[in-house]
Formats: sequence, C-alpha cells, structure tokens
Amino acid sequence: MAAVKSLLLLEPLFQREKVRRVLDYGAGTLRNTRYLLNRGYTVYITDLPAQLEKVAGQARTSGVKGILAVDELEDTSLCLDLVTCNFVFNIIEDEREKQRLLSNVWRNLRPGGLFLLDVAYRRPGSGRNTLTEEEIEARVIPAGFSRVAVICRGQTLTVLFRRVPLVATKMVS
Repeated sequence: MAAVKSLLLLEPLFQREKVRRVLDYGAGTLRNTRYLLNRGYTVYITDLPAQLEKVAGQARTSGVKGILAVDELEDTSLCLDLVTCNFVFNIIEDEREKQRLLSNVWRNLRPGGLFLLDVAYRRPGSGRNTLTEEEIEARVIPAGFSRVAVICRGQTLTVLFRRVPLVATKMVS
C-alpha cells in the first residue's frame, strides 16, 4: 500500500529541500514509514506505547533509525528535516495535548524544518474530529511555524508548515 497522498504530492518539494531525516508522528501501522524507508529517508517513528509495542519488531527489521514513545520526544532534539503527522492532530481532543504535540514537533525539527499535517477537513455537516484551515493555523502558527502550502482534497486538509524561531511575547502589566 502506498503512503498517504500528501507525501506523494509533496515529495518533489522534500527533495528540493534536501529532506533526509523524518519523524513519522503517530506511525500507526507503518504505512508511511515503509514508503519513506523505501525512498531512502532516515526514519524515526513515534506513537503511543501500546501501538509501538505492536509494530516495534517490524519497525526494527525495516530499518527504522529510532522508535520513541510520544513522551520521550519531550527530552529529545533530533534535528529532523521533516515531521509527518497524518490524521493524528484532529483526533486529539485535549487542547493541552495538541500544544504538547506542537511543542514536540518544534523541538525536534531543525531550524527551517518542515511539518506536514494532514487532518480530516471540516465542511458543512461534517462530523466530529474535523478541522478547518483557520482552526489549524490558529493553533500551529503561534507554536513557531509559518505556512508553506495548503492542499484540500475531498475529506482531507493538508497543511505544510516551516519551523521558524519562536518570538518572545512581551508581557504587559
């Protein structure tokens, strides 16, 4: 099975950007991981511990560079070129957990690194766990990212971001 469509569409850009080191955030069944490994990328994976237990053996034999539980990302600085996050952000209901995900991504990307975010796209009448482009940008941009590209395809919204320096905000008393 091929990778998610956004990876296929954006891979020419990743090649121009000289992307080599990738984190598959929410690796699940390793579909994107296998695709990226087959294309020559150095791949790290992260997921919840229960999911990692299911796929760790397969990940190791496939050549994954590192297997990390989500909690471990708070203590790492992997200096990655790209983090992919496909259909994970929209299923996290707790806003603090969403902010934690964004902080983990920012911390582990190199300056100027890319963050590929796929979510279920909210349209009129669409269900729970869907997001609009505005909702995504309102959360992601303040976390230290700028928007590079947006692709809407059917039920999927893909937004590609670039890590930028965090700007300290001045507290007003």
